[in-house]
Amino acid sequence: MSEELPKNLGGAEVEPEIGLAPDYINAWMGVGMAVKDPSVLEFMPDMLDPIREYEEYIREKRGTDADRIIKASDPVKVAVVNELARKFNTEREHIIAEKDWDKFREYWEQADSLITKK
Repeated sequence: MSEELPKNLGGAEVEPEIGLAPDYINAWMGVGMAVKDPSVLEFMPDMLDPIREYEEYIREKRGTDADRIIKASDPVKVAVVNELARKFNTEREHIIAEKDWDKFREYWEQADSLITKK
Protein backbone atom coordinates (compact mmCIF):
# COMPACT_ATOMS: atom_id res chain seq x y z
CA MET A 1 0.00 0.00 0.00
CA SER A 2 1.13 3.49 -0.78
CA GLU A 3 1.58 6.12 1.89
CA GLU A 4 0.16 8.76 -0.43
CA LEU A 5 -3.10 10.36 0.56
CA PRO A 6 -6.04 9.65 -1.76
CA LYS A 7 -6.32 12.17 -4.55
CA ASN A 8 -10.13 12.18 -4.87
CA LEU A 9 -11.58 13.21 -1.54
CA GLY A 10 -14.90 14.54 -2.88
CA GLY A 11 -17.29 11.64 -3.30
CA ALA A 12 -20.35 12.62 -1.29
CA GLU A 13 -22.44 10.03 -3.15
CA VAL A 14 -22.21 6.33 -2.42
CA GLU A 15 -19.89 4.51 -4.82
CA PRO A 16 -21.62 1.25 -5.84
CA GLU A 17 -18.30 -0.60 -6.06
CA ILE A 18 -17.47 0.12 -2.44
CA GLY A 19 -20.89 0.66 -0.86
CA LEU A 20 -19.82 3.82 0.96
CA ALA A 21 -19.49 7.53 0.28
CA PRO A 22 -15.76 8.04 -0.40
CA ASP A 23 -15.98 11.37 1.41
CA TYR A 24 -15.79 9.37 4.66
CA ILE A 25 -12.03 9.00 4.11
CA ASN A 26 -11.82 12.60 5.33
CA ALA A 27 -12.81 11.40 8.81
CA TRP A 28 -9.55 9.43 8.73
CA MET A 29 -7.37 12.15 7.22
CA GLY A 30 -5.56 12.92 10.47
CA VAL A 31 -4.36 9.32 10.61
CA GLY A 32 -3.30 9.52 6.97
CA MET A 33 -1.39 12.73 7.60
CA ALA A 34 0.36 11.20 10.62
CA VAL A 35 1.46 8.27 8.45
CA LYS A 36 2.77 10.55 5.74
CA ASP A 37 4.48 13.01 8.11
CA PRO A 38 4.57 12.14 11.84
CA SER A 39 5.75 15.65 12.75
CA VAL A 40 2.26 16.93 11.93
CA LEU A 41 1.18 15.72 15.37
CA GLU A 42 3.53 18.15 17.07
CA PHE A 43 2.02 21.12 15.26
CA MET A 44 -1.59 19.97 14.94
CA PRO A 45 -2.32 17.49 17.75
CA ASP A 46 -6.08 17.79 17.19
CA MET A 47 -5.60 16.07 13.82
CA LEU A 48 -6.01 12.82 15.72
CA ASP A 49 -9.28 13.49 17.46
CA PRO A 50 -11.46 10.37 17.75
CA ILE A 51 -12.74 9.09 14.41
CA ARG A 52 -16.46 9.63 13.95
CA GLU A 53 -18.50 6.64 12.85
CA TYR A 54 -19.84 6.64 9.30
CA GLU A 55 -23.42 7.73 10.00
CA GLU A 56 -22.35 10.47 12.40
CA TYR A 57 -19.85 11.84 9.88
CA ILE A 58 -22.34 11.72 6.99
CA ARG A 59 -25.07 13.43 9.07
CA GLU A 60 -22.66 16.18 10.11
CA LYS A 61 -21.25 16.79 6.63
CA ARG A 62 -24.21 16.10 4.34
CA GLY A 63 -27.17 17.63 6.19
CA THR A 64 -30.43 17.04 4.35
CA ASP A 65 -28.84 14.46 2.03
CA ALA A 66 -27.57 12.34 4.92
CA ASP A 67 -30.54 9.98 5.24
CA ARG A 68 -30.50 9.23 1.51
CA ILE A 69 -26.73 8.62 1.51
CA ILE A 70 -26.88 6.39 4.59
CA LYS A 71 -29.79 4.41 3.14
CA ALA A 72 -27.84 3.88 -0.11
CA SER A 73 -24.77 2.68 1.80
CA ASP A 74 -24.03 -1.03 2.19
CA PRO A 75 -24.92 -1.87 5.83
CA VAL A 76 -22.22 -4.54 6.01
CA LYS A 77 -19.53 -2.08 4.85
CA VAL A 78 -20.88 0.54 7.27
CA ALA A 79 -20.61 -1.94 10.14
CA VAL A 80 -17.03 -2.79 9.14
CA VAL A 81 -15.84 0.84 8.96
CA ASN A 82 -17.67 1.67 12.19
CA GLU A 83 -15.93 -1.22 13.94
CA LEU A 84 -12.58 -0.02 12.58
CA ALA A 85 -13.29 3.50 13.90
CA ARG A 86 -14.29 2.14 17.34
CA LYS A 87 -11.17 -0.04 17.48
CA PHE A 88 -8.93 2.88 16.51
CA ASN A 89 -10.61 5.15 19.06
CA THR A 90 -10.05 2.55 21.80
CA GLU A 91 -6.33 2.34 20.96
CA ARG A 92 -5.86 5.99 19.95
CA GLU A 93 -4.37 7.35 23.19
CA HIS A 94 -1.89 4.48 23.43
CA ILE A 95 -0.90 4.75 19.75
CA ILE A 96 -0.28 8.49 20.12
CA ALA A 97 1.63 8.13 23.40
CA GLU A 98 3.83 5.37 21.99
CA LYS A 99 4.18 7.08 18.61
CA ASP A 100 3.39 3.71 17.09
CA TRP A 101 3.72 4.65 13.42
CA ASP A 102 3.22 1.05 12.31
CA LYS A 103 -0.17 1.03 14.02
CA PHE A 104 -1.09 4.39 12.45
CA ARG A 105 -0.15 2.93 9.06
CA GLU A 106 -2.11 -0.26 9.71
CA TYR A 107 -5.29 1.67 10.53
CA TRP A 108 -4.82 4.10 7.64
CA GLU A 109 -4.31 1.29 5.12
CA GLN A 110 -7.39 -0.55 6.37
CA ALA A 111 -9.55 2.59 6.21
CA ASP A 112 -8.18 3.57 2.81
CA SER A 113 -8.79 0.12 1.32
CA LEU A 114 -12.36 0.02 2.63
CA ILE A 115 -13.39 3.55 1.69
CA THR A 116 -11.68 4.55 -1.56
CA LYS A 117 -11.66 3.16 -5.08
CA LYS A 118 -8.30 2.08 -6.41
